[in-house]
Amino acid sequence: ELSLVERVQVINDYHTLSVYKSTCIGLFERHKLLFSLQLCFNIMKQKGEIPQREFSFFSQGGSSIGIDMQEPNAHASWLGDKAWSNVNELELICDGLKAGFEEYAEDWRNWYTSEKPEETALPEDWDKKVSDLQKMCMIRALRPDRVAFAASA
Repeated sequence: ELSLVERVQVINDYHTLSVYKSTCIGLFERHKLLFSLQLCFNIMKQKGEIPQREFSFFSQGGSSIGIDMQEPNAHASWLGDKAWSNVNELELICDGLKAGFEEYAEDWRNWYTSEKPEETALPEDWDKKVSDLQKMCMIRALRPDRVAFAASA
């Protein structure tokens, strides 16, 4: 026999799955990934499994650090100003990222210009230093064209 808490969880899980399936019936294929991602994030946020700062960056991008407060973009030949602003913002989540950009600039350029950065190892040991969500934040910051591929991987 299930306890009350377990029974409520079973009902919530069933209801969530039912809503997901019913909603997906009415969605175009290209919208199903976005809906799935949103639902997953909401469940994880409710459980306290996602830091708010990371979620905010992933959903809205970097915007709180003014350009006048940033160091100049030393990689302007291959990295746009918006991406550099995002790197500055990501420094708040991934401590040491800007220093890594300076020290391993060529490796970061190779990652940035790779065909599938979501499948390519991050420079240095960043794959070991960051969570999956933090890596998706990096992809969103530097290669927003690959976010959907990273989310579905």
